[in-house]
Amino acid sequence: MDKDIQSILLTEEEIQTRVRQLGEVITKDYAGKNPIVIGVMKGVVLFYSDMIRQIKVPCEMEFMWISSYEGTDSTGNLVVRRDINTDITGRHVLILEDIFDTGNALQFTYDH
Repeated sequence: MDKDIQSILLTEEEIQTRVRQLGEVITKDYAGKNPIVIGVMKGVVLFYSDMIRQIKVPCEMEFMWISSYEGTDSTGNLVVRRDINTDITGRHVLILEDIFDTGNALQFTYDH
């Protein structure tokens, strides 16, 4: 895989530093609020595990899986393959996504 990498934009250390900083902000902003942190599967797993370790307030963990793929081709239509099992009405919700390009998946998740 390394031969396919043309350049490294951020080092592992830079990414981990930013994750720690985000964890500190979330910890401060959500103190006493018991947020629910929803990871959008499957690509978010590694980032989610790093991020959740840095959040130092009680929070609930959930996952959902959305997809626009059938096999290796995107249909362009997003569908929920696995939904969360928790009622989020009135809750503080943080959505963690792995890739943000057009914003369509995040908007779909938010609307859902």
